[in-house]
Parts: sequence; C-alpha cells; structure tokens
Amino acid sequence: QAKKYITALTDVFVFYSQKLMEIKKAEKSFEFSDFEHFAVQLLLNEDGTSTQIAKNLREKYVKIMEDEFQDTSFVQDMIFKTIAQEKEKNLFVVGDVKQSIYGFRKASPEILLEKRSRQHKDPSLGTTIVLPNNFRSEVNVIRGINYLFEQIMTTGLGGVDYKDGEQLLPAPNKADSGTPGVKMLVANDKENEAVMV
Repeated sequence: QAKKYITALTDVFVFYSQKLMEIKKAEKSFEFSDFEHFAVQLLLNEDGTSTQIAKNLREKYVKIMEDEFQDTSFVQDMIFKTIAQEKEKNLFVVGDVKQSIYGFRKASPEILLEKRSRQHKDPSLGTTIVLPNNFRSEVNVIRGINYLFEQIMTTGLGGVDYKDGEQLLPAPNKADSGTPGVKMLVANDKENEAVMV
C-alpha cells in the first residue's frame, strides 16, 4: 500500500520538476541550485562516470581550494570531487563545522566530519590540520564562549563534542585580563526583552 503512494508522489514530483524546468528555460530564469545541477550534468554521465569535460578539468587544475567547507552541500561536494584528482589529492578544504549556518541552503557539515573521519582512518586520503587559535578575540571572550558551548554543543547537537578538542584557544602570549568577557541576559517576557535591547 505504501509503495503505491510513494510511487504516486514521486511521479507527481518528477512531473512538477519537469514542467517547472520548462517554464524556467522558456523565461530564461534559473535559480542558484539549477546551475549546480547543470554543472553536475556537464561533469557526470548518467551512470556516474566522469564526462570528458570533467576529465579535462581534472587535468587542468593543479590545486583546488574550497573555503567555508562546512557550508558545502552534497551537490557542491560532488562537483568538487568530480574535478579533483584521484583520492582528492589536489583538493584543499578549509572549514569549521561549528560555524555552519547555511542548513537552509542544504549545507551539510557532516561532509566535513566524514572527510575528517576518513582521513583519520586512512592518512593516504589527506591530512587534517587543526587551527585552534583565535587571534581576533580577547582571552576573556574566548573563555566565555568556550564555557557556553561546552554546555550545549554535543555530537548530537551541532555535530561535534565541544569538550573534545573543539574549544577555541587564545593567540599565544595573549594576556587574560581576568574580567568577564561574556554577559548573558535572559528575558522572560517581551517587556524585559525590550528593556535589554
């Protein structure tokens, strides 16, 4: 019974997607995600093998650098993997899963976590270099941020255990003034909230 409904819903979705794409093509009006999918169609055959375009790009790029990797979607990751060399040996990514904020745009920080896990198990797949020092913030601010996130960020909530080596560290030789760097105000009603703001 469920299979019948799932098949029907899938058929409706495919029909809708095809009609919507016809309208977009007629009006020459595309969304960012359309361009991502066009890129995948240019780089991968239907059987998942690389097209000649992908092979040419793979030969062309000596190094590929992807910044803000924590906000990469599965489609974007597929694009970069397709044009990267074998074992992604020329792919350099920079990211911090704690800073992922684009889930509404299909960002998948678990891609970064999975990549890090694979590299830990098989060093031939690359190396993770952790840059824990924060050069922008005062020590007292870092201390406050660490305290807060040690209480709330876990593997289940946020993808990483903040207590397990994910804390921020101050810049070397940066002095701690000892004053509180974070003050948390909690408003329990609209009137108090307005006063605090």
